[in-house]
Amino acid sequence: MKTDKIKYARHPQLLLIFCGWSVSPEILRDIEPDEGEDLWLVSDYRDLLFPEDISRYEKVRLIAWSFGVYVASRICPDWPVRFGPCIAINGTPRPVDDREGIPLSVFQGTLQQLSPENIRKFNRRMCGSHEVLRHYESVPLRPFEEVSAELRHLSDEVNAHPEGSFAWDKAWVSTSDRIFPPDNQKRAWEKRGVPYQEINAPHYGFNQTKKWTEWI
Repeated sequence: MKTDKIKYARHPQLLLIFCGWSVSPEILRDIEPDEGEDLWLVSDYRDLLFPEDISRYEKVRLIAWSFGVYVASRICPDWPVRFGPCIAINGTPRPVDDREGIPLSVFQGTLQQLSPENIRKFNRRMCGSHEVLRHYESVPLRPFEEVSAELRHLSDEVNAHPEGSFAWDKAWVSTSDRIFPPDNQKRAWEKRGVPYQEINAPHYGFNQTKKWTEWI
């Protein structure tokens, strides 16, 4: 696991962003936090060992996207920090599931057929349009060997621990999501009593975002 400290002025509040699988945090680094708030991006889930101590922060605001929702749901429940609000975007605590996440056959097919070309196809589905894809690919993509190992490790984690537990405050569900089916997302949040808001966007919907508060 990797942490990019985009803003580290030792403010009393931290905004912690969990990225999705295969994502380069570079694509999110220009989205601004609030005044008086540090900003860290978490990515690269070839292990689920968070490498930092955040106990000094008085409050931690949390945003997780895609497979990052599962990762945060797994590792954050026992942290000795004050969270809030905690926002999930286009992911669920049970990420590989026919009713609450990515259907099992789809996930296994992605894993078994993974190749540089298939990752490009995945990115096209994730972005939903050429305009969004151009934005997403405006930064260098991570090496194939790295994201391949990351997905294999996430698969092992899900097989051993299918679901994470965390007190999410709100979820966003993109109606044009072609990675996590919207109906599965809504079913997962309704089951857990978490309010959600629908948005007309693809799975990756940050291309127009200027400040993280737009999602909070």
